[in-house]
Amino acid sequence: MKKGNKELFEQVTFDDVAYARDVVAGADEKLEKCKRGLIVGLVASLGWLIMALIPQVSAFLACLGMLIGVVGTIAAYVLGGGLGKAFSTGFKLAKIGWFIVPIFPVDIFVGITAFCIVGWFFIFVPSLFVFINMRQISKEKDAAEEFLGYCR
Repeated sequence: MKKGNKELFEQVTFDDVAYARDVVAGADEKLEKCKRGLIVGLVASLGWLIMALIPQVSAFLACLGMLIGVVGTIAAYVLGGGLGKAFSTGFKLAKIGWFIVPIFPVDIFVGITAFCIVGWFFIFVPSLFVFINMRQISKEKDAAEEFLGYCR
């Protein structure tokens, strides 16, 4: 079995100037979408927090918080991206949980538990994965600008 150590942020290499220019040209628009997605994700997390803390006071406010949380989470991932990063992080953590405990029945339980915890983060804290996506885009833009600086 080949071990592949993938980093959280991928390194992008550029072969031609046209591709680097396209990345730089599209990066600003993507970063603005990510910023909007980050704000919506923070509002969604606030909605989930309201849902968790207010059910004893008012069922209406708890339902309203859940509605804000669900719609905000979906909107954050649509606006800011990061859905693929969330799934890949979930599988990485599940694999770590799988290999950390070498005893047979326990390793399956720990792997599934780790994947479920990431699933909870995926739903309740979408701004985390949108922020990771925003950092990836900014790193790609910086690499493209550096490549274009060498080509001039």
